Amino acid sequence: MMKAAVLAMVCAGLASVSVAAVAQAQDSVVSEALFNRGVADMEAGRFDNACPAIAESLRLDPRPGTLFTLAECEAKWGKIASAITDYTDYLGLVSRMSASEHAAQADREKISREQIEKLRPQLPHLTLVLPAGAPADVAVKRDGTTLTSVSLGIELPVDPGDHLIVTQVPGGPEHTQHVTLGPGERKRLELEMAPPRANRVVPSAASNRTRSTASAYPQPRARSGSHDRTWAWVAGGIGVAGVSVGTVTGLMSMSKKKTVDDNCTGSVCNAEGKSAADTGKMLGTTSTVSYGVGLAGLATSVLLWLTAPQVSTTESARHRWVPMLSGGVGSETLVGVEGSW
Repeated sequence: MMKAAVLAMVCAGLASVSVAAVAQAQDSVVSEALFNRGVADMEAGRFDNACPAIAESLRLDPRPGTLFTLAECEAKWGKIASAITDYTDYLGLVSRMSASEHAAQADREKISREQIEKLRPQLPHLTLVLPAGAPADVAVKRDGTTLTSVSLGIELPVDPGDHLIVTQVPGGPEHTQHVTLGPGERKRLELEMAPPRANRVVPSAASNRTRSTASAYPQPRARSGSHDRTWAWVAGGIGVAGVSVGTVTGLMSMSKKKTVDDNCTGSVCNAEGKSAADTGKMLGTTSTVSYGVGLAGLATSVLLWLTAPQVSTTESARHRWVPMLSGGVGSETLVGVEGSW
């Protein structure tokens, strides 16, 4: 048991390091692609596509410039409350920057302050009120966001447009209400609730006996030799995946060199060159880490295989494990093994 636990920790550690390194490089590349697509859609007036793409880019790779661009997109889209929130968050980030970084954001900082003052008079407000005698533990959601009791009974800023309000008492079904607000409009909405269901399904005595009978006969434990060889396959799969990821990210890093050469003079680069240099550096680091993880995984696999007890031919044929690596740049990467038991 102790051996299996230690081996599990080793394999889990190898997997987490490899996956984290791959995810970091992948998130940066995907974030840049989403940002570029969002800006193009914003310039074309397709805000319903632009703003979600920029928001996802910000989630994957949080940067002040991306947050400012998202606020600009939301302001043009008419999402007044969201825009004011993001402009305010951007100003908060700028206030914590160093003097040189702060100076570089001067134009954006000025625009943010002007936009907040311009949009504030157009901000709609919605007040949600519970009826008298409502249960204290009623759940209230506005557009999918859960509101606590302190958010009820006071004016809250919202975006113009339609809003979905969902209430639910414990044991009862959800009840929905719709409310629409225009720019600068203020509304008060008394919440409605559906009563709890009267009947509850009670498990029958037969189902209880079935569960008791099933739990009385535990499944037989697998042989330790099979477990050790399973861990060997797992470690080997991680090793192969690590080496593969190291190779792919290494080639990706090399591909950024031409972009850097074309857009940089000495240590001075334009925006495209700076982005390529940053991405190339991160991909190079990911490649180095992945190679290390891959070699460690392969070494662990060989060690486990050589020290594992022998298993029968029948059992060996029944347990098949195959290393697996799927995904690539612009898609989610999966590292692991697959097989039959």
